[in-house]
This record gives sequence, C-alpha cells and structure tokens, in this order.
Amino acid sequence: MRLFPNRGRATAATAVTTAAAATAVLAAGVSLLTAPTAGAFSVSLGPVATPVLPRCEPSIVIIVPGGGNSVDGTPENLPVGGYTADMGARVDQIGRSTSRTVSYNSGAFVARDYLDAAADATNQTRDLVRRAAAECPGAKISLYGYSLGADAAAHVAAEIGRGNGPVSAERFGSGVFQANPYRGAATAQGGTATPGTGILGDLSDSYGSVSDRIMDVCDRGDFTCDSDTWTGEVRANREAFLGVSAREGYQGLTTIPGDQRRSLAFETLIGVLPGTWLHTNSYSATGSFSRGEGFLRGHMG
Repeated sequence: MRLFPNRGRATAATAVTTAAAATAVLAAGVSLLTAPTAGAFSVSLGPVATPVLPRCEPSIVIIVPGGGNSVDGTPENLPVGGYTADMGARVDQIGRSTSRTVSYNSGAFVARDYLDAAADATNQTRDLVRRAAAECPGAKISLYGYSLGADAAAHVAAEIGRGNGPVSAERFGSGVFQANPYRGAATAQGGTATPGTGILGDLSDSYGSVSDRIMDVCDRGDFTCDSDTWTGEVRANREAFLGVSAREGYQGLTTIPGDQRRSLAFETLIGVLPGTWLHTNSYSATGSFSRGEGFLRGHMG
C-alpha cells in the first residue's frame, strides 16, 4: 500500500461562480490547515513556549507543528505553534519525558503548495525521530502532530508500524494526531467527533503493529478531520487544490467546472468556514487536547 497516494490534499478554501472569486475565497480560507495564530499570508511561529533543556529522557515526544507555525531552522528544543507549543511544555518533565519539535517550511497554500509542505514536514519528522533515537538509545519515541503536522506524524507512524520507519515498533511509544486530515475509525478516538474520516481520506488501517498505540483527536465539526458531512464537492475537487499557492496565483482553481463552483460556495458557508473556526478554537474547551496528552503519558517509558 502506498502511504502517499498522490499525496491528495484539500484546503478550507473553495470556489464561487468565477475563477477570480474562487481565488479570493481560497485566500480568505487558507487557514484550514494552519495553527490558531497563523496569518493567511504570512508564516508565524504562533505561540512559543519556554525552551526545554536538551536532554535524553525515558520518553521523547517528537512534536510536529501545523501549517504556518514553523520555519526552517527553528531550534528543536523550542516548542512552537498553536497547540503544539502547549504540548511541548506539558510533556517536559525531568526524569520522565521531554519533547523535540520539528522545523520545516510550513507556508502551505502561500509560499508553497500543500504537497510540498506535507512532504517536507514528513521528511523532517522522520529525520528528527531517527536522530533522537540515535542520541538517546534508551528512550521511547512518541509522536504528536496538529493539522498539517498530524498528517506528517501519522505517515511516519504508519511507516514505523509497517517495519520501514526511522525506529522499530518496539521503540515507539504512541502517536496522537490532532485534527488529522487522515483520521479514520480504526484508531482510539480522543475528540468529540463521531467515527468518520478526514478530508484527505483514512489512514487508520495502515498503522500495523503500532495501531493500538495511536489516537486521533478530532472535535465535532472540524472541517479537517470530521468532514463526512457537507463536503462532497470539496472532496470531489480536492485535486484542484493540491498544487495551488499564493505564489502561483492559485491558477489550479481554474480547472474546477463552473457548475460546481456554486455548490462549493454553499459548502463554504455551511461547513468549511464554521469548521475552520472549530479547527483552530475548539480543542481546549472540549477537553480533547487534554485527552490526547493523557494518551501520550499513558504510553511513556
């Protein structure tokens, strides 16, 4: 099974009755796969936690920030990004656990397309897992990712579970993927959403020998991971969104047939825009973030 079947992606932005209007909607809604404080046309580190002391612990959590909340060269001991900064700070416990944060060029849909950002995030996550495991041979390695970062972390976990990852399954602690665009029903569920699939499909049957150590955290209505309702046209046209970016003028949107743009605009109003707000704002209030943290802690070495 290919873990990257065309690396199919979709974005919160959709289209209306003309190609120009489609571009405007995409620009307005580009934050679907970004973290809470990321601006639509900038790359921000978002929230930044106090740097953790670089060290080996029995458990190391590799944290992957969401889109728009990471840049190349960010120190790995600096927890950054919406939700991910909080998780990095919370799991830092001397004598038990610490975190390392992946840095990558996360400007999806802005400076680069989502395909490139996701591939970069996945490669950098894989490399950091491998490096942390080599530097700390007694440590269990866990993964936590949010949004675009959940996409990358989930694919690396699937590689580990299938025996071709950067560490063995025996050294893997657990994986928590919040707002995962590849959420599925075959994982532990830590959010308020009913069982379903993410906007990019279902990866949950691909975790192999580590499947019992994976939790998807998805809140009801989050367009990224709870996308079975009111997203038919977006799903049908997701290929049109794969390679678009502000740098390229969103030219790929012109391939969407005109008769579908009205349906896409309707989906934007009733599903995408409300779902984007929930994507960036719901997880603390519902307790879902804390359930993910608890799952990580429950599998620490």
